[in-house]
Amino acid sequence: MNPAGDAPALTLLDDVCWRGRPVPGDRAHTLLAALALEPARGVADGRLVDEVWGDEPPANPTKALQVLVSRTRTQT
Repeated sequence: MNPAGDAPALTLLDDVCWRGRPVPGDRAHTLLAALALEPARGVADGRLVDEVWGDEPPANPTKALQVLVSRTRTQT
């Protein structure tokens, strides 16, 4: 619960859920977890790419990150 008494919008234990609905995809899970850990400061694109793709970044990391964020938004 948050201070207002509402259920949290994002849960990361067990399954990753947004507003009670499961979020599909491991990359989306990693993206949301990385963003949730730094809510006040945000996360640099390069760090998100490192978190999501690790040692195998895509050929165009900026575009891949934009696509992942867009897909994650439409799925939540």
